[in-house]
Amino acid sequence: ETLAERGVAIYVHPKKMLDSGSYFAPFVISGRIDTKYGDISLVRATIVLLRAAYAAQPRNDFVVLVSDSCIPLWTLEVTRATIADRGKTSFTFIRKNPFTFRHEALVDRRFWTPYWLAPQWTIFDSTAVDFFATHDFTGKIGHETFAADEHYFVTLAVNENLPHVVGPVTFANFKEPSPAIYKKFPRTYEEITPEILQPVRQKGFLFFRKVVPNTKLPPTYLAYIAGNSSQVHASAETH
Repeated sequence: ETLAERGVAIYVHPKKMLDSGSYFAPFVISGRIDTKYGDISLVRATIVLLRAAYAAQPRNDFVVLVSDSCIPLWTLEVTRATIADRGKTSFTFIRKNPFTFRHEALVDRRFWTPYWLAPQWTIFDSTAVDFFATHDFTGKIGHETFAADEHYFVTLAVNENLPHVVGPVTFANFKEPSPAIYKKFPRTYEEITPEILQPVRQKGFLFFRKVVPNTKLPPTYLAYIAGNSSQVHASAETH
């Protein structure tokens, strides 16, 4: 059974162009733009993705934003049911912006007041996809503010009264540092054990980051995600 037959579509905006043999190569969208860490280009790239989803037929009920360092914590069926039960755009949390310097660097501070903060890993419902695909307010942000992707979508969702809920989407560990060869935060995992996964799943998160291509994952986690087991336990093997 293909992903399409299971009602799933994939849209990929790669940081670098993929090799033709990559599994994700057929899903790369047109209109790719270069992106930089913490830059407004990340917002623009997300808008390009949402426009691809907006133009698709049949219509997408929800769009889930994930990165290549994310893994699912549940089967497709459980993930889809959870998203449908929430029924609205989901942010892991919503907070008033604690970073004064980010707001002060905006081109149009009045437009972005109040300025909200949320993780960029968002579940968008069809109302939000339609709104963000057909409206572009990046010119009111400018190029000087940092991490606009943590503010743009949540601020507009709240201030424009788009339907949304607060609920765990993607887990990231900002309490423990990564091994020295990686960016310090959030933690990059070279090995994931059942003891790491279990409490994250119990909190209701749908995805987990950050992993790398050679991250070791529990064999029974892989069996569960593949639909061959109802359990997520055991020792690690290479992903």
